[in-house]
Amino acid sequence: MTTQPKKQKSIKQQIITSFIVFTLIAMIVVSGTAIGFIFLIGNTTTNQSTEALKEQIKTNIIGTAENNGDVIVSKLQNSAAKIEMLAQQIEEVMTTTDLTYDPRPSYYNNATNPPDSIYDPSYGLSISWNYSNFDFPGATPSNWESLVTPEINDTIQRSAHLDYTFKMIHETSPEFRWIYAGFEDCGLFRNYPGSPFQNIKDARTRDWYIPAKQQYTNNPTKESELIYIAPYYDISEGTLLISVVKGAVHNNQLIGVAGGDITIATIQDKILDIQVLESGFAAMTQGSDGVLVAHPDWEGSASNDTIPYLSEFEPLSQNQISQITSSSSGVIEYTRDGETWYLAHVSILEGEYSICVLVPEKEALESVSDLETQIDRSTRLTIIEVVIIVAIAAILAIVVGVFTANRIVRPINKLTQIASKMSTDTIRDDLANGIDLEIDEELEEQDDEIGDLTRAFKGMINSIQEESEDNTR
Repeated sequence: MTTQPKKQKSIKQQIITSFIVFTLIAMIVVSGTAIGFIFLIGNTTTNQSTEALKEQIKTNIIGTAENNGDVIVSKLQNSAAKIEMLAQQIEEVMTTTDLTYDPRPSYYNNATNPPDSIYDPSYGLSISWNYSNFDFPGATPSNWESLVTPEINDTIQRSAHLDYTFKMIHETSPEFRWIYAGFEDCGLFRNYPGSPFQNIKDARTRDWYIPAKQQYTNNPTKESELIYIAPYYDISEGTLLISVVKGAVHNNQLIGVAGGDITIATIQDKILDIQVLESGFAAMTQGSDGVLVAHPDWEGSASNDTIPYLSEFEPLSQNQISQITSSSSGVIEYTRDGETWYLAHVSILEGEYSICVLVPEKEALESVSDLETQIDRSTRLTIIEVVIIVAIAAILAIVVGVFTANRIVRPINKLTQIASKMSTDTIRDDLANGIDLEIDEELEEQDDEIGDLTRAFKGMINSIQEESEDNTR
């Protein structure tokens, strides 16, 4: 008994299976590669977008500092313009040959108070809003008159007419607490509003006079410029002041120096009113050491006439302080209370002062987290779309596989049926009896292996048919 071999899968099943397997492998490779690229592009986009957004946030913080710096500069420049006017007035009254002003009373410091003096609680002194006081080297309340030389007397008489300018500046710019002038010829010092003050003696030795004279000495032919002196805290008055001075020059000769002390309480208020996001704030510093002008953690007072530094309130290194005070603008990252903070800084007033805006990184980058979430969501949706496309492609692969298998197997099945008949003894009888073994002309006309096989079968059948006809004859 002949053992039948184990039946394998039909050709149709093999074709369909192979088609689906190869299609799925190709789709899996393509989709896997696509998903990999999606993740790569998503991560790259996230990183690039995050960095771009961080830079934009830093730019915005610098913009906030610049905007507030512009406001403060405008305010200080308006005040400084009055000092420029005073310097011009000093030049005029001290160089006019035929002075036409009417004689005006002058009052020596601590000798005789101006007649209109009245106690002002904001100063804690008796002051005059119509007259100034003066002092000069070597003078005392008891001997000053005997020390007045013709040269000193000329300076006293001429400079007395500055009282009109002093008063006008005070009325139009009340932020000036003191307005004053020093003179190069005899060191005389004149101060407004008129009040008893500590003996100034030689104006030429004062901290506000020396920088203006040095500027002139360095370049006598150049027009003098405004100079902002480091802020100082007046303990007796409880006020933080900034000095603005300018040299009065005539025919390349230094005549004197005009100056004024500006109360910066309004500037401090402006700085302290700045709020960035939830916890951000602003500060203002002066000089290369970062002397504080305003900071929300500093009440604006000083001990022993010493003003604190920014580094006493913010954990900044000396190198970071140098970056703040030496560059025109920038952003520094530092650690504050265990968290990363951004400090944006902008220099103003010829680099003498810096406006700082300080913001926690966590608050500044909240929008970055939102962006990362959006990109992650978009990435997941894209992957889901790829999976759906692969599933649809798999279904289409099955449909196409079945259709293709049918196109291949159908003619083979037809030829198989004919071959089965040829394997029996009845084929010659069938042919002799005129029974036609039909072969589709469509198959016979195919220009492929199936067509070749069909034509071979057709030829074989024709040969058998001719042989049968010969035997019949």
